[in-house]
Amino acid sequence: MAKAKQTKLADDHKHLWDQVASYARIHSAPEKQPYRAKHLFTKIAGFQPPSEWAFSTTPDVPVTDGVHRKIRSINIAYSRGIGK
Repeated sequence: MAKAKQTKLADDHKHLWDQVASYARIHSAPEKQPYRAKHLFTKIAGFQPPSEWAFSTTPDVPVTDGVHRKIRSINIAYSRGIGK
């Protein structure tokens, strides 16, 4: 039986944080953006981002297709009640 291919979402955890922060800036209300970025990072990486990574100082970077797909799957799971 073949294993499922795992897609590389980011170069490292900091790069993932930069991407989810950029995604949150585009897709969330301004007052919810830092919380959305933290939640997405935690769901994808399995741990919370370090406190040194402030949302306000995180640069905008392009969000890779793999991260977009992962966030979409998280949103679908939540809407179906799996993510509760």
